[in-house]
Amino acid sequence: MEKVLVIPKSCLPEPLLESRIYPVSETWVSDLVVNQGQFLERELAETRFDYYQLIPYVVIKREKQLFCTARTKKQTETRLHDKLSIGVGGHLNPSDGDLSEIVVSGMARELEEELYPFSKTKPSFQGLLIDYATEVSLVHLGLVYFVETSDEVMVKETGKMRGQWLSLAELTKPDVYSKLETWSQIVIDYIKKD
Repeated sequence: MEKVLVIPKSCLPEPLLESRIYPVSETWVSDLVVNQGQFLERELAETRFDYYQLIPYVVIKREKQLFCTARTKKQTETRLHDKLSIGVGGHLNPSDGDLSEIVVSGMARELEEELYPFSKTKPSFQGLLIDYATEVSLVHLGLVYFVETSDEVMVKETGKMRGQWLSLAELTKPDVYSKLETWSQIVIDYIKKD
């Protein structure tokens, strides 16, 4: 049975009432994980609304484009089928190592599992992503990172997802924006404000 890293919602410093990205320091997140992090069986964690499952969410930029994936019905997370995403990431597991390094090592594992290797800048932490719009987001807390590359990026498991580069203008067109998972919409809105 897969175990995933969670934190109690009660340990967050203030009520985070809006669906958006909240700027906090990466050190603050690391301290939170070390002091409050614990592992729950994933099936149980999906029903425990008093916990957040921590999900590194890496946005890959190349010049004025963002790498976007389309999830197919072969992917295990049925709630995200046919959705577009500008983030790569996933659950953190005990095999990702010590709590003091788990976010960085888990993020590297997820990138390695989903994409062929590419050169990139050091991930730049943006903040906590809170989303109240969907059932899946009520039990997940995004840790948003940006990386820059000049390389082509290619998806490994082409049966589970497809990848392409899209500009911010393309991503904000109503017919595309409406197909984005809500986390991606929140990140797009965050980038537009920048």
